[in-house]
Amino acid sequence: MSFTNVVFKTSYRSKAVEYLLVCAIGGVFYFTLEVLWRGWSHVSMAICGALCFSFFYYIEDKIRFRRLPLIFKAIVGGVFISALELVAGLVLNKLLHLRIWDYSHMPLDFLGQICLQMSILWVFVSFAAFLLCDIIRRNIFLRS
Repeated sequence: MSFTNVVFKTSYRSKAVEYLLVCAIGGVFYFTLEVLWRGWSHVSMAICGALCFSFFYYIEDKIRFRRLPLIFKAIVGGVFISALELVAGLVLNKLLHLRIWDYSHMPLDFLGQICLQMSILWVFVSFAAFLLCDIIRRNIFLRS
């Protein structure tokens, strides 16, 4: 086995561990946020939180994206979370009838799965998430 193969396998494994940790942080962060906000959550929301946070971490790791203004990144994050919430809602709430959330009573909702008010909230959550991604990248994984 050559040195480059060893380095590749080591870096691949360390990247996998890095993203597993990022997924865990995102899942726990979102699950906890939802419990604090509405008093309960569903395990699927931890999975959605893990997916969103790992996506944020991935794009924040790209130098071109990292240089963009934080408000722009937060808006991108809010749109991404809303899109994932719509897909998850259509599958979990409409198809599987789990009734995890229902925004049909909110103004400007779409199929009861997303609404403008929550999408704006996701922008603020994304703002904090991108800051946390930067802190994790710099302080835990020691990358600039």
